[in-house]
Amino acid sequence: MSNNGNPFTKINYVPTAKELLDQAFRKASRTEVKIPRKVPRIIRTKRKESKKLRVIEGFLDSRLKRIVKQIPSIDDVHPFYSELADILVGRDQLKNALGSIYGTRRVVKKLIQNYIYKIKRAKELTEVIKLSRAAYGRISSIINRIKNNLNIIQEARPKLRKLPSVDPKKLTIVIAGYPNVGKSSFVAHASTAKPEIAEYPFTTRAVTIGHIQRGLSIYQLVDTPGLLDRPLDKRNPIELQAITALKYLAHVILYIVDPSETCGYPLKEQISLYEDLKELFGELYLVVNKIDLVDKSRSDELLELINDECFETNALTGDGVNETIDRIIDKNLMNS
Repeated sequence: MSNNGNPFTKINYVPTAKELLDQAFRKASRTEVKIPRKVPRIIRTKRKESKKLRVIEGFLDSRLKRIVKQIPSIDDVHPFYSELADILVGRDQLKNALGSIYGTRRVVKKLIQNYIYKIKRAKELTEVIKLSRAAYGRISSIINRIKNNLNIIQEARPKLRKLPSVDPKKLTIVIAGYPNVGKSSFVAHASTAKPEIAEYPFTTRAVTIGHIQRGLSIYQLVDTPGLLDRPLDKRNPIELQAITALKYLAHVILYIVDPSETCGYPLKEQISLYEDLKELFGELYLVVNKIDLVDKSRSDELLELINDECFETNALTGDGVNETIDRIIDKNLMNS
């Protein structure tokens, strides 16, 4: 099992069925077969057409194998990547598409061997030509059957390639919370990550990885899409990515709340989700953001809702962000 970096980054362009056939037939048309002129025409034609079919078989075998082999098995990669691939593409859909593409190699090989055998036994020149054309038609039909599967892999390619590169062995701090509470701003101030920052929900569409250096040590900071307080089976793919990061990457979880409620969600709902995540994942650190917008009555309400230690920040300006990270790292190094 690979544990370092995105295992899907080396997926290359996947040709369409038409492109595969065009390339295979073009390669066959350029094939030269040196046969003495004294050899009867029917024999020369048999050898040329058989050679062309072998070239097509070799080309398609190589290309189809390459398409499949460049994609690591979803069962062998780190669970973080396996589950994200399932969310974004569909585990079964990906497996079925790859299996169909790989199995087509055997079908093409058997078909071409059968036609070469028939061509070899043909008695008339017209029969050789007819068999050759029929072989091309059958090959086209077989490759066109996997047209949708090739499209599935090509459409999955950019989704899988752009997954973040993470090292599960490094201390990883995952940022969680409702949409628009300031998670991306927090990550931008604390790490090398450059997440998109905007004042509307669900700006963060995917997991973003940043790095924090303290002395000689490097830690990972993960910005996740916003979570909403609802059952797992009701969550959309964006929320599921956040759950996956929490599940497989988090050594530490920072849960950010916005007591000013300018995020658009009531403080009680934000704290309710915090309590739910504590039950699922154990210890969480609570970060109270947008502290500059909070008056005394709101601070008192927050204290009534929680009994846990909390960190105060203004992620927009960066106030308190690095101090929070330093304290979290120190706490976890002492406990490790």
